[in-house]
Amino acid sequence: MIVVQISVHPSGDPINSREIARMSIGNISDMSEISNYIVFATEDKNPLTHKPARRTTTEVKDHHRTQSVWALIAKAAQKAATNFNGEAAKPCP
Repeated sequence: MIVVQISVHPSGDPINSREIARMSIGNISDMSEISNYIVFATEDKNPLTHKPARRTTTEVKDHHRTQSVWALIAKAAQKAATNFNGEAAKPCP
């Protein structure tokens, strides 16, 4: 499983950093050369947009594992962002 954590460091200060989003990407096709992945993404409430903390689930299909890990993260992030922007995300409990 790949876990991506997004943190804010106010004024570059890691002591006051806080996590604002997280994404987990899990291979669901036995590590095949061309694989499918399940993606779980969350984001904290956003006072700027007035959105509550939310979560979403999506899939990345037919990803060639010979690509950079960043290619997989980019696909997963794009799908999660589409869900969040399209309001397909659910409130976090």
